[in-house]
Amino acid sequence: MANKSGGASKTGQAAAYKANRVWEKNRLRKLRRALKRSPDNEQILTAMKGVSYRRKTPTVRTWSASKIRIAELFKMFSGHVDLQMFSNNEKVSVPATLSHRMKWEFKAPPVNEKTMFSIGIRMHTGGNQWA
Repeated sequence: MANKSGGASKTGQAAAYKANRVWEKNRLRKLRRALKRSPDNEQILTAMKGVSYRRKTPTVRTWSASKIRIAELFKMFSGHVDLQMFSNNEKVSVPATLSHRMKWEFKAPPVNEKTMFSIGIRMHTGGNQWA
């Protein structure tokens, strides 16, 4: 997979692209070409009047802390996380939440009946910590 980090050269080129308004020249060239193909299209003329910079960083965060924690728990217990379970649409999220492939490998540690009422023994049984 390619590395997405940008070096000094890449960052400088991106800054020059925006500062020199190369994006505007490219967009107008593309719109002129489209206007040549269909001269009666008024939407192209409107777009040529309102050319603006369209590369913006996203403002909405995809992952919140609670979503990360829920995904970690699903991954730990089922081995699979369906990203549609975080959808706001219940018709999409409920089936995605219920259709996970569970693989129950968690087994509770054995409890000795003689020391069953000792809190220390129940909390730390064989190195595993129970809640």
